[in-house]
Amino acid sequence: NLNLAKGYSLAQAAAYLEQTEVTRHSAVLSEKFGDICAAQGKPTSTVQAYEQALKLDPTRLQRVRLHRKLGERFANSGQEGQAYEQFGEILQEWPDYPGALNVYQILQFLAQKLGKTEDATKWENLIKLLTPPPPTNAPAPAKP
Repeated sequence: NLNLAKGYSLAQAAAYLEQTEVTRHSAVLSEKFGDICAAQGKPTSTVQAYEQALKLDPTRLQRVRLHRKLGERFANSGQEGQAYEQFGEILQEWPDYPGALNVYQILQFLAQKLGKTEDATKWENLIKLLTPPPPTNAPAPAKP
């Protein structure tokens, strides 16, 4: 971030991170390298960097963020099976994840695309459990 703030190009920042030894041992810097690769339009390098970051003992929140980024990348490139695995990892690693409703919605959509009918039904039921009911103090609809 500091190099980018100093006016370095994405290519220069990527080269710096790639050549710096600490990047190979830092989940944060590996993720940042992946973000820069994504901004440069390098999907393979992006995925490799995010996967490397997951191996480097990231924090719980960073793990969720990395799985989401990977899931989104895979979904956007037509790799729904891999996307489904990444979003599923979030719930495996953090069963009481506060953003579970959104993850359930994504998993239901992906399950439908993959033809996983039982899984889609499971996610749909969980979505219904977490979706708040409509307000009861809403005005009655006007009569025609």
